[in-house]
Amino acid sequence: MNRKALENRRKKRSQRWLWLGCLFMMLCLAFGCSAPSLGSIEQEDLDLTQLSALIDEHIASGAWQMEVLQDPISEDHCDDIYGIQADLYQEVLIRRSLIDASCEEIVVFHCVEGRQKEVVDRLKAYQERRKAEYEALPYQNTLIQQGEVVETGNYVFFVCSQDVANMIQYISSLA
Repeated sequence: MNRKALENRRKKRSQRWLWLGCLFMMLCLAFGCSAPSLGSIEQEDLDLTQLSALIDEHIASGAWQMEVLQDPISEDHCDDIYGIQADLYQEVLIRRSLIDASCEEIVVFHCVEGRQKEVVDRLKAYQERRKAEYEALPYQNTLIQQGEVVETGNYVFFVCSQDVANMIQYISSLA
């Protein structure tokens, strides 16, 4: 088969996929199929399991520049890691870097009503401890200094990443 024939064949195949994609989107719009809702901060119904999966998707796609994260860490470790006892939150999502030498992490606390300030204060104290831990690694120390603790409604987020601005923007969109 000559080169022109191969190009025409590829073009037809790609047009076929484009039409199938358009048909799928039209069917989804017509029949209301959509991805499950992540929930919202305002309604206090964020699905942290889905949020965790979305975090992985953003990292894998390159939308966020961040080290690969461990699977979610059990909330049993909140007091040990962050100094935050279970009576301060309803649920938590802890995602930390798979690589020990990296300080990158995302933590989401759904706080008990009125306990957000305590969680914020303890996360800021944790951030200070991390600065001392990573003092010998200048790049990691810079990431920790740029890390942010964000309080939105009854949720408190701690983001330490090389792409903190994009992550915070995404978190803000969840409100």
